[in-house]
Amino acid sequence: MHRQTSIPARQAALLAPPIALLLSWLLLACGKPAVPSVVAVEVPLASGLDLATLTWEPAVVARVDRVGSARVELTVAGPAITLELSHKEACKARVRTEPGRLVEIRLVPLVDLGPDRPQAGFDAEYEIVARAGCTMAEKGVIAWRQIAGPDAGLRVEERGFRVRGRTPALATIRPGTLPWGIVPFSPASRGEQVLEAVWRADGHEVRRVLRVAPTPRATGGPGVGVNHLVTLGGHGWQIKEGPPSRKAQIALGPGFTTLTPDLEGVWTLVDAAGEELSLNVGRFDTTPLDCGRGDCHPAEVAAAARGRMVRVLAWGLEGELGPSYDPRCAIACHSVGEPGLDDGGFASVAQELGWAPPSHGRPRGWVTAPAPVRRLAGVGCGGCHGPGAIPARKDRWSALRADTCAACHDAPPRYGHVAAWARTAMAKSDATQGTREAECASCHTTAGFLSAIGARPTREWGTPPASVGPIGIACAACHAAHGKDTGRALIRQVPAVESLKLAGAAAKGVSGVCVPCHAPRPGESRPGATAAALWLGGAGVSSAGDPLKGPAAHAEAGVGCVDCHAAGDGKLTVERGAGHEFRSDKKRCEICHDAGDLEEKPGKDGRRVAERAALLWARLGHGPARPGAGNGRQPPHAEAASAIRDRVRQPAEWNVLLVLEDPAAGVHNAAYARLLLDEAEKALGEMP
Repeated sequence: MHRQTSIPARQAALLAPPIALLLSWLLLACGKPAVPSVVAVEVPLASGLDLATLTWEPAVVARVDRVGSARVELTVAGPAITLELSHKEACKARVRTEPGRLVEIRLVPLVDLGPDRPQAGFDAEYEIVARAGCTMAEKGVIAWRQIAGPDAGLRVEERGFRVRGRTPALATIRPGTLPWGIVPFSPASRGEQVLEAVWRADGHEVRRVLRVAPTPRATGGPGVGVNHLVTLGGHGWQIKEGPPSRKAQIALGPGFTTLTPDLEGVWTLVDAAGEELSLNVGRFDTTPLDCGRGDCHPAEVAAAARGRMVRVLAWGLEGELGPSYDPRCAIACHSVGEPGLDDGGFASVAQELGWAPPSHGRPRGWVTAPAPVRRLAGVGCGGCHGPGAIPARKDRWSALRADTCAACHDAPPRYGHVAAWARTAMAKSDATQGTREAECASCHTTAGFLSAIGARPTREWGTPPASVGPIGIACAACHAAHGKDTGRALIRQVPAVESLKLAGAAAKGVSGVCVPCHAPRPGESRPGATAAALWLGGAGVSSAGDPLKGPAAHAEAGVGCVDCHAAGDGKLTVERGAGHEFRSDKKRCEICHDAGDLEEKPGKDGRRVAERAALLWARLGHGPARPGAGNGRQPPHAEAASAIRDRVRQPAEWNVLLVLEDPAAGVHNAAYARLLLDEAEKALGEMP
């Protein structure tokens, strides 16, 4: 299939440079009518073919201009000839050049499996029909296998040119009670099945990968892409209000409800109990992408623009991320929208404009992409908040869940950040009502932490329904996607804790964000988690009631929290993110310490600091201490306030608690822990 278009000299400048310059030069050089021809070779965008491997005979092409991965323009000088085009994954084609004309031809893939299916529905049967592009392809056989995801139960027919499978049931991929409202889905939890098809004939082989998923990714937030399948937790959902000409309806499944909103606007749903839920449905290409316009969010936009998430796709298209980087593989997470859906996202608009990203970046690969496509590249505002209107205040709490980041960072085996975090105590830090209230909230909830460090008041987040479950200290507590004060990996730079005025480099680095929740705060009657206080050698009280500073070998050497706490237990095998379990790694300790010196040595009295602190706690008239986790009791700071006397009257109690609250006090800073206990004993000796 090809067509011809005349390109006289006067119109040569209308062609995209640099072809226009070359044609003009060839037409006018030396006054001779050296008229070239241009052959534009294209492939279907969804075919997976990359024209970087296109070859031709005879070898008379004077210039090659690659426009994305789906179009190549060949400039041929001289008289008309027949070019034979070859591609290892396409049917052979011939095209006749004509001087002064642009001839366009589309290669046909040997085998076409059709596009990926990002929302095939739960427990739904699907059929894939492979289409042969030519007689040679019809002679082949296709072998199918599943390489990832829940079992599809593949049934192969017609020599592999037809195959049937079934998506997993929702209860299989999300067991248990669904959270109320929009159910979040990550790459790991959406039940995606990855299928591989290998076509073979006469020694030739074509390998293709096809992805089928029951549902698109979802952050669980109210911003929803148009035509995205939305799964709802709860019962009795109905549409209360929505766009007048809508056609989408609530669909009931076994134990769940779904809706695929087909129009932009606010959809108000109500459940059986009368609780309302608003969906802000929009297209990514019609949602304002310049959120700093009119001084609405200028600081956030400026800060986000400096981050890697906004720029990484541009770098990849320009070839700055190395020859192994394939921009096509990163579209889902490095741009906005869900590939395969008509939602106005990056892939959707690129499809409409007939542009496809190259398989590997090249100079000018970014700037030559259509402007509407570039506007949708990178993880902009819509990547986390979704398209559509700004949500009501009562619904903004959803942005604090780890599910917002899980849409990209919960994708084992490569990305396991959220999966690792989910195995920590932080993921369940607000599992009980008491931890969400008063002063406890500042270290047990993400909203409370952000309020405590002055980032955003708690009242601006709304209150999540109890059925949502714990949010914990999630990604947004430590990382700020558009914070003005961020460091490596978007780590927040937080104000120093007053009780630890220590200007060490380690306290100012990535470990600084750990300090507020692991050190006493001004005005506390009893210290909470105290690992940072031990590490920094501060927050203690002398027997006379004065501030007690002490040695801080790790901090003074620049060794911070994540220098040691950056390991997993080995059960989660991922390329990146396992360190978000924050387990200590003894191998890191061996960089500075001999393997035999890693355990805390007993003091002169033959006791380790935890044992000594427990004895002092008993002398102070309290029950059995909890020098570590695992015995089923609350930590001392969570006991009834009346059980612990005021720190001003009782320095001994304060110092002992500093040690007891840190199960690893003997490792973090044994020297300072002993100093604290020495002062406690002095104070006890002076007590009447």
